[in-house]
Amino acid sequence: MGIQAKNRKEWCLFNLGNMRQKITSVALYDTLGKDAMRYIINQTEMTTIALSNDLINKLCQLKIDDSTMDEQNLHRVVNLVAFEDGVTDENKELAEKAGIKIYTMNEIIAKGKEVAATNAELPLVVASDVYMLSYTSGTTGDPKGVMLAHKSVMVGTFAANKRLAIGSTPLGDSDIHISYLPLAHVFEQLL
Repeated sequence: MGIQAKNRKEWCLFNLGNMRQKITSVALYDTLGKDAMRYIINQTEMTTIALSNDLINKLCQLKIDDSTMDEQNLHRVVNLVAFEDGVTDENKELAEKAGIKIYTMNEIIAKGKEVAATNAELPLVVASDVYMLSYTSGTTGDPKGVMLAHKSVMVGTFAANKRLAIGSTPLGDSDIHISYLPLAHVFEQLL
């Protein structure tokens, strides 16, 4: 599942949800250009993207534009999950024209509660499972993707916590972090 937005709590919540459901997140920079978007979506065979509402128009229009090309790179994208309620009529119409169904985060949460009420068994996540596909911004050609396993991120997080510890006190719930890199960046993921 792709996640595209500026840093915000919904980005983190979808990423954590994906981790728990054994779904690989594909971190998309909110500033990716059209060619980089096409490349990443095509390479990962992505069908669903969670994103901020301000990016819905851009993504739907990109899919519509691609439908007239010989290569239909975005043809697999059929679902968008909007972070906010109140998707505009313009975005709904554009999504319909693009063959995309829009859900809201609140709809996904409600569906999750329904499933949880059935005591459905969650998939078992193991250390070697791919947690995220992290792409470069593509400054030297096509973006390069790296598979990050759960174990790699946990080891990196543990090391960062040890290194950033104040004296012998590890970082805790009362510590504050200023998120200055995009959440699509691996260092921001570790923090």
